[in-house]
Amino acid sequence: MYSNKNMVGLTSQNGISIYLDLVEGDLKKDKMPRKVSQVKIFLAIILTLPIMRRNYFQVVLANTSIRISLFLISIIVAIFLGILVNKRGYQGLEVETVRFSRAEFKDFQESVRKNNQVLLILGFVLVGLFFICSCLYFVYPHIFSLFVVAFSVWSIYTLATNKMFTVKRHFEKYLNFDKVYLEDVLDT
Repeated sequence: MYSNKNMVGLTSQNGISIYLDLVEGDLKKDKMPRKVSQVKIFLAIILTLPIMRRNYFQVVLANTSIRISLFLISIIVAIFLGILVNKRGYQGLEVETVRFSRAEFKDFQESVRKNNQVLLILGFVLVGLFFICSCLYFVYPHIFSLFVVAFSVWSIYTLATNKMFTVKRHFEKYLNFDKVYLEDVLDT
């Protein structure tokens, strides 16, 4: 059984996710590409828009103790949802070993490095967004800023527990290079 403790998602090439197996030290690819359900995302957005558009919670958020309680509850719920996402993300994962030629591995490394730069920038943006929206929430309480705080906490938690800021940045240290490269065929 795979989990976020022994597998790290590195990149996606041609729609196929490639993982680093921390136990065996080799690269694995997903046998069956997964698709995100667009309908679920669309329904979640449609259901939350009326709540954020109207000021249902303005009267409730005027009370300071309720405001602080909602802030803490939203952070706890965001972390709980991050735990659920981590468990479901690796559930039913079927992988097979990937082998690269040296040229393909160089392209793969470059792809992972580009993804790492984007993740690092995203991490800084999410932390900044968390602090800015937290301050805004306590100065001018609004449900949208509370939602953004919860989303940024969920994103930071999910990225951190999937080792996106640590192992992924230095994935070459964890690789067993004998298992990564294809055997060089010598013409005789």
